[in-house]
Amino acid sequence: MKNNNIKLETKQNIRDLSYLNNIIKNPIKENMLIRSNSISDFTVNDINILKNEKYLKTVIDIRDKQEVLKKPYKINNIKYYNIPLFGKQKHKQNKDSGKQKVSKIPNIFETYMEMVDSKIAKKQIKKILKIVMKQKNCCVLYHCTYGKDRTGIITLLILTMLDVDINIIKKDYLYSNIYLESIAEEKYKLYLEKTRDEDYAKQMKDIFLVKEEYIDHVINYINEKQGTIINYIEKEIGISKREIEKFKKNFLITDK
Repeated sequence: MKNNNIKLETKQNIRDLSYLNNIIKNPIKENMLIRSNSISDFTVNDINILKNEKYLKTVIDIRDKQEVLKKPYKINNIKYYNIPLFGKQKHKQNKDSGKQKVSKIPNIFETYMEMVDSKIAKKQIKKILKIVMKQKNCCVLYHCTYGKDRTGIITLLILTMLDVDINIIKKDYLYSNIYLESIAEEKYKLYLEKTRDEDYAKQMKDIFLVKEEYIDHVINYINEKQGTIINYIEKEIGISKREIEKFKKNFLITDK
């Protein structure tokens, strides 16, 4: 299985999910679903490729308000929605390195749990999925900052509704590391220089990557609590079977 990274002027964590087939070999329609990192740093040419070659019509920005304020963007003739997955910005705690304060190592498993189990996150997920699902014959792009964690969770739910095998979903999730490895290495060097603490720098490096154990933690939690991810989508998020069937009809290529 080869991923379908979109060829842009700059290297980005972006791909058209049409490279994926579901469990009965129905492919996702091309130019319909794109997952990405933040497009605030995309060049004018990058944006033009998305608009003219991928027919981009809708963008869902799942960054929090502070992230948006730091790196805003506006694209003419594109519908834009900002729906933060977290209700409020997650404040980072600091530790004293002796000379300066640096970020405390976040618990990635707790963060992932908050994305699928908090009331505000489930409310936001429903809004995001509803917008994605109502698109018809046009392209929707959804993104967070790096296109890995928040975007990864939304992708897990979208692809599950389209009956994509869970192992294929995990492979797509891990593809982000192709883009993230250079960023993680830069972060490692930065934190090592700041703290002279190699253990700390390595742990911070891991935060900028995706790992199978992260997504497995979410999948196992949902399965233990609801039996299946589809049950979670229906019962916890509030997306009906009828809506899911309509979504599949609109976004999959079938022989019917």
